[in-house]
Amino acid sequence: MNKWWKHFTWRYSNTSWKDFFKYITGRGIEDIVINEKPNYSNISSNCFGALATDAHSFLLLKPSGLEYELLVDMRLEQEGFKVREKRKIDNYLHFAVELYDLPVLKPEDDVPESYLWFKILEMKFPKHYNQAVAFVLDEKDSGKILNVKKKIRKEIGVKLYKVHYDEESFITCITPFHSAKDYLRDYPILLKHSEKTKS
Repeated sequence: MNKWWKHFTWRYSNTSWKDFFKYITGRGIEDIVINEKPNYSNISSNCFGALATDAHSFLLLKPSGLEYELLVDMRLEQEGFKVREKRKIDNYLHFAVELYDLPVLKPEDDVPESYLWFKILEMKFPKHYNQAVAFVLDEKDSGKILNVKKKIRKEIGVKLYKVHYDEESFITCITPFHSAKDYLRDYPILLKHSEKTKS
């Protein structure tokens, strides 16, 4: 599938009309200039490589969404979701490389868009770009979790940026949430990179 069309259809289905209008027209989108090549060669991946037998699904509030933690708490309760516990992540960049199965970079490698997202987080959220919070849920139906994630995301919006890097310009989207697609795989990674904050 064409990359542009993939982005178009995802934003049409997953963002509010306000954010989608910004994407279509280019109006109100903040410019971000990355002058130097980001270096993330110090981030390694050491995934467990094993599935958990006692695992739970979770909704991840990423660095760009941390300001909405109380709202998410309230919306999950209203939608009938039981939060087993919250887990705080203080090394989000390392966690994300494992969770999203990103390539481990060498200093000489080209920087893919996924790593440019890290740079945007550093620039726009300097105080907590490396932090995240996971809501561990009793619910294991990924479809129900995906639906509530979409609903909350449309309410609070996404962050759209026009990135200027390496003589190219493109629009990218920083989303506030992630939900575990395969919690049997993802939950051990979460446990490895987090600590419990609430029973």
